[in-house]
Amino acid sequence: MNAKKCPNGLILNTTSDRMGIKSCIPCGINLISYDSIRCISNGILLLDNLSNNKTYHFNFTYFFNRTFTAEGVKVFAREGASYFHLYNISLLTENGANCKETYASSEYESVSLSYSMQGNQDQENSGMVNAYICRSTAFPMHPLANITQRFFYISPVIIGDKILAITSERELNEYVKLTDREFENNNTMNEIPNIHFYFGSSQPSTQLCQHGVYTVVTLKCDPRQIIKPLIKLPSNCPDGTCDGCLYHIIIYSSHACPICTEQDYSIIKGECINGMQSVHSIPASYCISMDITRKEQMIQCTTLTLRLQLLILGIILTVIILCIIIIMAYIKNRSLEYKYMKLVEWKDNAKDLRSFSVESCGVEDDDNDNDDGEDNDRIFFARKNRRLYREYKKERNLSHDGNREDSGQTPFVPLEQAD
Repeated sequence: MNAKKCPNGLILNTTSDRMGIKSCIPCGINLISYDSIRCISNGILLLDNLSNNKTYHFNFTYFFNRTFTAEGVKVFAREGASYFHLYNISLLTENGANCKETYASSEYESVSLSYSMQGNQDQENSGMVNAYICRSTAFPMHPLANITQRFFYISPVIIGDKILAITSERELNEYVKLTDREFENNNTMNEIPNIHFYFGSSQPSTQLCQHGVYTVVTLKCDPRQIIKPLIKLPSNCPDGTCDGCLYHIIIYSSHACPICTEQDYSIIKGECINGMQSVHSIPASYCISMDITRKEQMIQCTTLTLRLQLLILGIILTVIILCIIIIMAYIKNRSLEYKYMKLVEWKDNAKDLRSFSVESCGVEDDDNDNDDGEDNDRIFFARKNRRLYREYKKERNLSHDGNREDSGQTPFVPLEQAD
């Protein structure tokens, strides 16, 4: 029977007794797998923040192949001797943290450096562990003449050799939960979410830690920590753990800040000189800029300010509106002038008709009909003028009837009556 790899994104569950695809389980949150054996992170994280409806882009590649140390609180024994716990952390590099155990042959003899973060193999040692996170106990050595104080380290312990998830949530499962006591009370970039790296230990469980040992490394955005990250342990748990089963380490770094987006830049424009203007893009303090070319650019510009451009545009619009008004007034005036000329012409014709009616002795009916036809052909532009014209016609007809009666002509008599 040939063995097959799990599909992409799944890893083999070595503790399961199932066969085939059922023995494959998915990786944790924001983790990937290339060999179907272990889950890792590529350092790129996209995180949706529902509170402000914004997507944060994180780039943690700075933490590859880098180790950091954190020291716990110093404890003094009854005899006066002191010791503390030293944590060696490698966020994204598997087995990147090395804790080496060495002993001093005599309390007052010179001993070479007994703790190595890089795991030097040329030094004698009785034990060394490699993991994402390990812890050892450090004891100071009494200094001799012309020799600086040194430490020797014992009891290296793995507290994180497999990465479980990378998320902004404080709770991984019902056994791994971060509470307020694991965090310091500070206001460093509260609007930027904290990123938690959850690690588990493959060491067998103990009576005290029945569900195993876990370690959480929290990345906090701090733009002030540019050169070197600041590693701290929670103030409420100064030795790194409050119960011995869940360890918590806090890293303050500018590399824990999200990448700036278009909305995170402030644009500052310089003076326009010879048609060119410098434009500075200043990123916000809570993000880091990955685009160096955006810091300063040269663009073409004009010496006219925005206020002056708006003023010129307003003047042009005003001139256009005035020209339109003048053209409309001119067209209206031509129309009124035409109507006025027609009205004057009608009045002159009316006077001529009156004088003609007085001088004439009579007008035939056909002539009256023709006059009426001509009158109907005339155009009158006002109600007042039409009323005057009707009075004029009435007066003219009355004058025609009177002239007919005065002439003494005999009305038309049918032939039957004439007989």
